[in-house]
Amino acid sequence: MPWKAINEEDLRGVISDDESNAVRSGAAAAAGENDPFVTAQAHVTASFRGAIRSGPGNRLDADESTLPEAAIFHAAVKIRQRLFTRYAPELLDDDKRQEQKDAGDWLKDVRRGIEKIEQPDDGPGETNQPAIKVLSKNERQATRDNLKGL
Repeated sequence: MPWKAINEEDLRGVISDDESNAVRSGAAAAAGENDPFVTAQAHVTASFRGAIRSGPGNRLDADESTLPEAAIFHAAVKIRQRLFTRYAPELLDDDKRQEQKDAGDWLKDVRRGIEKIEQPDDGPGETNQPAIKVLSKNERQATRDNLKGL
């Protein structure tokens, strides 16, 4: 499956129109802010990409606005949590909190390498590799066994 950016349709899967209007009216009260959906989407996408990159053997897509298909729902849940917490806390209920916890647990599993994600289609990309490569490994010349009598 290809990687894609989170779109409005993905957000509509977790945020109803009434909830969206409540968030927008709460954001309108905070004068001078950008569109809260765009800001939350950018922050959550960056957070998810960082978690994916830290997982063993994972590569990132070259487009910084994309996530793997398996991560889209979990990212949309995190976006909803950020928006509701800041602009409409009365909309949070136990089911939404549980979904948010499940999304966080999924992301932890990705970091640990337990949950495998699809790699991007385009080329080798950026992988999580060690910064230093060991060129040679010398054996210890002096050990307790070969230094008797010193």
